[in-house]
Amino acid sequence: MRLRVMVELETYGGDAVSDWIDKLKKNEQSQLSEKNSQDEMRLHKAKIIRSKMPAFLEMLKERVEADCNKLRAEFPTNKHRDCFVTGVRPDRFTIKGGGLPQRNLDLELNVDGLCVGIFESEILDRGQPAIQTKGNREIGIEVDEEEQLQFRFRGKLHRDIESLSEHLVSYVARIQE
Repeated sequence: MRLRVMVELETYGGDAVSDWIDKLKKNEQSQLSEKNSQDEMRLHKAKIIRSKMPAFLEMLKERVEADCNKLRAEFPTNKHRDCFVTGVRPDRFTIKGGGLPQRNLDLELNVDGLCVGIFESEILDRGQPAIQTKGNREIGIEVDEEEQLQFRFRGKLHRDIESLSEHLVSYVARIQE
């Protein structure tokens, strides 16, 4: 005995084939387009960061140096406020704290990583070598909607060099932990 089965196909737009494949293709094309847009935006932001990073580091160094000088002048008897900038090169500088334990931050431009690398150390006793106290850190650099740089240090976002300098110098001088 033979059983006959009749199948009725619903048509969409005149096609007798389901359009799930077309929907899948449109969805994947949309996702690919979105990914390409995000990649282009990331590359654009990276280009902006790379072009502005050397000037940023130079301005940061100058601002940190000015803040350290004023801090020493305003608090001449407080050893922890005796901060200064040393080891200056085009791509790096060091902020050294005063008093003991002495906190030091070495800041180095990392163009490939789009950040400023930070190596933190402390000197516990005069005449002793500095010991690393924290793992390698960084100042993350981001670009806002107006293509201005923003900086992230120890979880705080800074929209200008002055704010970042205050945070760095305060940290080294143990004003803010």
